[in-house]
Amino acid sequence: LSLLMASAAYSCCNYDEAESILQGIFEKALSIGDKLSAYSLLGTMFQSQGKVADAYNTYSSILTQLGETIPDPVTPETSAAMITETLNMFEEVYDDEWVKTKMEESLCCIPQFYCEMALAAYFFKPRTNVNWIVCKAVQLCLRNGMCNYAPLSLLNFTVFALKHENISCVL
Repeated sequence: LSLLMASAAYSCCNYDEAESILQGIFEKALSIGDKLSAYSLLGTMFQSQGKVADAYNTYSSILTQLGETIPDPVTPETSAAMITETLNMFEEVYDDEWVKTKMEESLCCIPQFYCEMALAAYFFKPRTNVNWIVCKAVQLCLRNGMCNYAPLSLLNFTVFALKHENISCVL
């Protein structure tokens, strides 16, 4: 119910009230899983206000709490290697069976946060960081199966990572 109230406040552009309600959720929630939707809304709220660094830091924080490691900064060599690794995984994994494989529900939030983080990173981080984040989301989907964010992850990959300046070296 609190999340719905925060969403309503956000929808009415009452950001202070929405953030206050979300802080209450963060304080009262018993597990990280209970906080995921609230963190997603907080990041979205930051992005809609142009606070992309705050959004990025929110997504980075929750992904770290979920056991993910996000390098910062990402070197051009690391970015190129990540693109190559993702393309190789795609070639090995992608087929009709992969498309039918469903990701465990408990893992679906991770590609979601990577997709949201990529959007925030696009506005203030180097392209190499964005490429790494997008590749990470795709790799999670390739490893674990389809989820609601797999199509967006793949689309982000084609838009961001495959526009990499050194893609000819990668392919």
